[in-house]
This record gives sequence, C-alpha cells and structure tokens, in this order.
Amino acid sequence: MEEESRWSKWRWLKGWRRSYSVLLVVLLAALLRAWAAWQLPVDFDEPVYLTAGRQYAHLMQSGDWSGVIDYAENREHPALVKLLYSLPYWFMDEQFGQMSQLYFDRGISALFGVLTVLLVALLDPLAGLLLAAHSMTIKYTSQAYLEALPLFLALVAVLALRRGIQQPMASRRWWWLLLSAASFGAAIAGKYTYGMAVVTLAFVWWREGRGRLRWIHLLAYGGLALVIFGLLNPYLWRDPFVRLWQSLFFHTQYAQGTDVLRAAYPWYQPFVWIFFEVPWHPQVFFFPTSDTLVAILALLGVGVGGKKYPWALVWAGTGLLVLLVWPTKWPQYTIVLTPALALLAATLVRRVVKWIGVQESYWNYLEEMLPRPPRLFWILVFGLSLLVVIGKVAYEFNLAVLRQGWLQVVMDVSPLPSNQVYDVAVNDVGTVYLATANGLAVWKPEAGSPWGTGAQTVQLGKLGLDGTEALTVLASRDGTVWVGTDNGVLHWRGGVDWQTFNMAQMGIRPGRVLALEQSADGRVWVGATTGVAMWDGTSWTALPVGEIGLLDESVFCIAAEDGRVWFGSLYGVTLLDLTKEQWSWQQFDFRSLGLGWGGVADVMVDSHGVVWAATLGGGLGVWDGVEWNFYRTSNSQLPFNTVHKIVEVQPDVYWLGVGYPTEPGGMMVRLDRRAGAQAERWRVYLPNNSGYQGQEPLSLALDGQKRLWIGTATGGLYIYDHPQP
Repeated sequence: MEEESRWSKWRWLKGWRRSYSVLLVVLLAALLRAWAAWQLPVDFDEPVYLTAGRQYAHLMQSGDWSGVIDYAENREHPALVKLLYSLPYWFMDEQFGQMSQLYFDRGISALFGVLTVLLVALLDPLAGLLLAAHSMTIKYTSQAYLEALPLFLALVAVLALRRGIQQPMASRRWWWLLLSAASFGAAIAGKYTYGMAVVTLAFVWWREGRGRLRWIHLLAYGGLALVIFGLLNPYLWRDPFVRLWQSLFFHTQYAQGTDVLRAAYPWYQPFVWIFFEVPWHPQVFFFPTSDTLVAILALLGVGVGGKKYPWALVWAGTGLLVLLVWPTKWPQYTIVLTPALALLAATLVRRVVKWIGVQESYWNYLEEMLPRPPRLFWILVFGLSLLVVIGKVAYEFNLAVLRQGWLQVVMDVSPLPSNQVYDVAVNDVGTVYLATANGLAVWKPEAGSPWGTGAQTVQLGKLGLDGTEALTVLASRDGTVWVGTDNGVLHWRGGVDWQTFNMAQMGIRPGRVLALEQSADGRVWVGATTGVAMWDGTSWTALPVGEIGLLDESVFCIAAEDGRVWFGSLYGVTLLDLTKEQWSWQQFDFRSLGLGWGGVADVMVDSHGVVWAATLGGGLGVWDGVEWNFYRTSNSQLPFNTVHKIVEVQPDVYWLGVGYPTEPGGMMVRLDRRAGAQAERWRVYLPNNSGYQGQEPLSLALDGQKRLWIGTATGGLYIYDHPQP
C-alpha cells in the first residue's frame, strides 16, 4: 500500500507516452539548430558551397545544362547538396552583408539534422536527447556544410535495410530494400565520406539477412544504389569513370596539401573532436552540451550497447578507424559517428538506471537516507528552475539581437592566417588586405562571405625579408600594395612581382615598420621604430630627427593631407609642411600629459580638416589649427585613456578602438558630434551590448560600403555592417 501511495503522487506520469518524449526531443533539436543557424558566424567552407549553389542556379536559369554537368569547381565533393543549396538563388538577390541565402541553406541543413535526431529518438528517446544537445553535431548540421543530408540518408539506409529484413512478406520487404538502396546511393551523392556506411550495411545484411535475402537481392540493391548515386551527381554524367577517379584522387592529394599540413593535427585528433565540445563559439553554445558525456558513456557502454545495437557498434568502430587512418582531420568528419555513439551511450545509461532501480527496490537506500519532501517542494523547485531557464534564454536572446550586424572572423573557421590582425587596408575596388602575425591575407568579399572564394595568404618569409609578421599595409592609389615588416618593406605590384627594401636601403637603422601612408603627390612614407623614410618612386630619403625634423625617431603612425604630413611618435606629434620650397617642421610634445604615456598610436585628419591624435595613455587629442585639446576620462565619457585607432565613418561621427590600460582587452567606442561639441553622444560597445567580444582593437578601416573592419590583438577580425547610426 505504501508503494501505491507513493506512486499516486506521480499518477500524472501514467499517461505519459513514448511519443511525447520523441516530440519533446525533436522540438529541442529544432530549437537548438535554429539558434545555431541564426547565431553561428560564417564558417570556412560555407562560401565555397554557397558559391557552387549560386553558380548552379545561374547555369540552370540560363538553360546551360551542359554547364551544370561540366561544373568542375569543388569537384572533390559530389553535387547533390550543392544543388539543394542553389534553391535560394532562384528568387533572392545577391549582396554581401545580406545573409538570406546563407540562412535559407542553413535551414536546409538544420532540417535534415533534426530529421536525424528524429530517427535516433524513434529508436531510443534518450539517445535522441543526447544527439539533440551534441554541440559538434549541432554546429555542422546547422551550417551550410555537406554533412546533414548524407548523414540522415545513411541512417535511413541502415534502418530501412533492417526493417526490410524483418518484414515477413517478400512484397513489403522489397519496398524497404528499395528505400535503403536509394538512400545509400543518395548519401554518397551528398558526400563520398558517407560511403563508409557500406560496412554497416554489409554487416546487417550478413547478420540479420541470412536466410531471408538472396544474391539477386544484393545485386538489385547494389545496382539501384549505383544508379541513384549517378543520377544525383551530374558531374559524372559525362565520362563517369575518369571524373570519379579525379574526384576521389583529389582527396589523397588534398591530404598532402598546404591546408592539412598547416593545421598539423596529430593522428589522434578525432578523439579530441569527439571528447570535447565545440571550442570556437561560446556565445552560441551557452547551454549544457552532451559531447563529452556521449563520448565517455559510449566508450564505457561498448559491451552493453554492442549487444543491443551491434550495427551501431560496427558503424562507430569502422568510422573511427577510417578517421584515425585518414590524414585529413577536420572536425566535421566526426559527425558520421555521433548517431551511433548516442545509441551506445543511451543503452549504458538505461542499463545503469535499471540496475539502480533493482538495488533500490531490494535495499531501499534512498528510502532510508533521503527525506521525502512535500509536493510543494517539487513545485517550488520546478518553478525556480523554469524561471532560471526562461531568464537565461531571454538574456541570451537579447544579446543575440544586439549582436546583429557584427561578424567575428577567427583563424579556426576562416582563411584568416592569424588571430593577431595588426592592420587593415581596403583598395578602390574593394579588395581587403589584412596584415597579420602570420603573413598578409588578401580577400575579395562576395555575397555572403567576407573573404570570397579566392582568399589567399602571402607568407612574407619567402620574399627576401626575415620574419613572418606583416605589421602594417597600404593599398596604394596605383593599385599596388605596400607591406611593413620587422625589418623592411615589401612592394607588391601584382602577381609574383614583389620588390623588397630593407632598412639600410631606406637609410634608417633596423627596426619595426609600423606605419605606411601615401600623400596626394604619390610619395610613400614609411614610419618605423627607428625613423621615417620617403619613397618618391625612384629613391628613398630618410627624414631628419631633432629640432629641424621629427620630434623623435619612434614613429607609430602617419597621416597625409594636402601639402602636409603628420607623424605620431613616442613623444608626440610632428607636422611636416611640404607646401614651401624648404620643408618646415612643427613639433608638439605630449610627454607632459600624465602617467601611463605610451606615445601616439594613430593620427587622422577628418572631413573638416581637424586633426585627431589617438594616444596610449593620454586620451584623444584634437587639433583645431591653433591648439590641442584632449578628451580624457576626467573630462569626457571616454572610458579609458588608451586609444589605439580612430576613423571617421561620416562627417562628425567617429569610431575609436580603446584598450584597457593595464590588462589585455578593449572595446569599441562611437563618438557622435553632429549636434555640436556641447551635445556629444558617446556609446561604448562591449560583449554585453554588442557583438564585440572585448579583445584589444589594433586597426580600423572602412570599405566602399561603409562597413567597419576591426583588427584585434587576439580575437581575429570583426566586421560591423551598420557603422552609421
């Protein structure tokens, strides 16, 4: 009677059905994938697949079906998923910054990711729950990658084969076998990697199909799978054997390519991806995820899970073996394992819970050791937990809204060669040059991608100067590019035409080149920690230092206007007037500004001819032609006196890159003076009110569409596409 009375407290559970659990798991999977599709930044390969989808759409719209068949870009992967990704380009305009196509294609991926969770949940709702919350699976089935559709189809192929074998009537069995074969062929047409499911299918055929299936079934099955694979991969319609060999051979070559060698992942890297959560997007995966739990439980549950789901054990084992042997170790490859791992893990959990239940029914440990709280206690616990969850979700959703317009680009998920971005320059045709700690990155933004499809990295150490760091970059008016390094400058005139100048050739002592500027007459000014040199197109001239010359030799920044050049240095600012026959100099020594002085980091001449000086410790200086005035924390809303960069985004609207004075990190600040100096408006951008995550900003640049590009010390690159209020 006591047991019945205790159970009566939970009588509402008697009406709970398995289908309710499946529904809740699928709903959770859909919400988490929708959130990820909305919040994840553009990833490394997404522009490649979106570009393929766009070009497929253009070819089909123009009726160029031969072009569809012969489309050879990204031929290392079959065409099915990329053809699906062409759908939004049939009815949406293309424009960089417009993410509609990206979100549409991410929605396609997320849909099949949710359907995969549904299939697993139908087998075991707990396994479905573990897969629904698996961060690596969420990421790569919520982005416009190739994983979601073939993973779903491969799982359909295995489950349909098992269902077909179990059918007592041969007529029904055929339908399930047809579905399995077609799904398997389509899975390979989505991505060749999922062809490894053939081992699992063969195991199921051998173990469960003996006595039920004949050789004729196997031949029909294989023939249909090949036909479907061929039909859904148009690239193979012409000269299929040669093109298939070329596609597969590409992967063996790619495994020895620069991308794989630069990543230098060890042989055991798949274990790292499997056992740990996604490390790159903490603002997206703010909720508890199941990656580590699934990996540990699956490992411990090999014996128990292998008995209940032997095919899942074969799936996970063969997949893991292939990943360990294959030289390319990208994280998305591990997604092929996760449904099987979730089933193995859930089986162990159920076995442990069942064992605990048996022990408890015999020994009554919990009955003796734990109090029996009243129903009100559980109501309060549930209510408080619900409030915490709702509050957290509301807070994260609000942050997500505030992050709109901000895009962070880091090296792990993009072609950015380093997360230290010292300088950014944009030329007249929209090409972006990024000076980083690991060379010069050259990007041409396209629709949906800040780096386009032709991003390249120039390794400076191979061009005649020691070192790998590109410290500053200048996009010259004549279309050439200048790059400052640790011990000289490089002049890139296009293609492989590089000209190298060391410090001795420029007439100054060895030092770090920190500033490059071009004046209206075409002369290029080079500022270094050991002085300044000027290139007139044929020769170098070193500028003097002293009473008639620069205030000091450590020059951090240069700004040129009509007939005048401003130099920011360790001691202050120097003005060089070029309009007179004899150059004249004017020096402004800022060393008396106060404690923490570190020099002038940036000088800018705005649209009104007003000169601004960003200082490292002295605040923000403004020269009105007569005197210098300084914004400081003591007399303005400037949050700190360490200002690295300033840029004017429109008349009287300025963005500042501000750093913390005594620790790493920083913030973006906007100053609006359109209502006059007496009605200035300041706004500080921090992680709790924007998409800027608080790294130290080192460089600012505007592109032709007024997007703000921000290079940081540790956080890679930010792009803000709504800089105007």
